[in-house]
Amino acid sequence: HTVCTNSDLVGRALMRMGKYADFSGSNLQTDDFFALQGFETNFTNANISYGNLSWSTLTGAKFINAKLVGTALNNVEGMQAADFSGADLSYANLHESVTAGATFTGVTWVGAICPDGTNANDHSSTCIGHLNLPA
Repeated sequence: HTVCTNSDLVGRALMRMGKYADFSGSNLQTDDFFALQGFETNFTNANISYGNLSWSTLTGAKFINAKLVGTALNNVEGMQAADFSGADLSYANLHESVTAGATFTGVTWVGAICPDGTNANDHSSTCIGHLNLPA
């Protein structure tokens, strides 16, 4: 269990950090979390803008009010029970991510690439309805 609350960790490669880690309130801009096994990882109020979370597993992760502007979230294997409430996903890339079971209440989607490959700007600046949720 890693605790890095309110830390300034800009530009780091943190792929091995993960399960149950707490990065709440931290500045993680441009950080590389590629293929993170982020089970129940807490990114509440963190700034992960222009970071990389591609190919990660984010089951139960918390991104409440997080800033994820331009962040790579493509090909994320699982977001079951992940909470993105109030997050800023402007210009983020979620292409081909599995978002079933995630919460996206109050998210800012401007310019985001939705899981289905469309641009949020093409449907009123939202990815709701374009999340590829399995039936």
